[in-house]
Amino acid sequence: MTDGLLRKDLRYAPLWLTVAFILLALMLVISVNAPLMDAVDEVTDDWVVHILGFLVITSAFCGPLQKKCRNWVFCIFLIFGVLIELVQLAIPGRSASLVDMLVNLVGLTLAWYFLRSKYGDWCKWIENRLNRQ
Repeated sequence: MTDGLLRKDLRYAPLWLTVAFILLALMLVISVNAPLMDAVDEVTDDWVVHILGFLVITSAFCGPLQKKCRNWVFCIFLIFGVLIELVQLAIPGRSASLVDMLVNLVGLTLAWYFLRSKYGDWCKWIENRLNRQ
C-alpha cells in the first residue's frame, strides 16, 4: 500500500515509517495523559516540548516518504496540531491553548527548514553509515 509513497533509494524505508508511527503514538499518549504531561513539564518548558515534538515527528514521517508527499505531511500535522489542542479541552487536567497551536507551527516550520538543509536526508545518511560496517 505504501510502496508508491516510500522512497525507492532507502533500503529500510518501511522500518523508518514504522518508527515514525511509533513516535506519533508516543506523542498522542503523552499529549492526552495529564499526569505524564505534567511530568514532562517539570523537566522542561511546555513550548520546548511542542517545538521538538513537531520538529521530530514531521521529520520522521518526511524522511522515508517521497518528496512529493511532504506538503501533505505538513498539512496533516498542521491539522493534527490544532485537533490535539481541541481534544485536550475534553480531558480533565488539560487545556487547549492558542499559544500551543502557534508553537506547534514553529516546530513544523523548523522541520520544513531542516528537511531542506544538508541534514534533511537523515534516513539516507544513517543507512550509508550502517552499510559501511
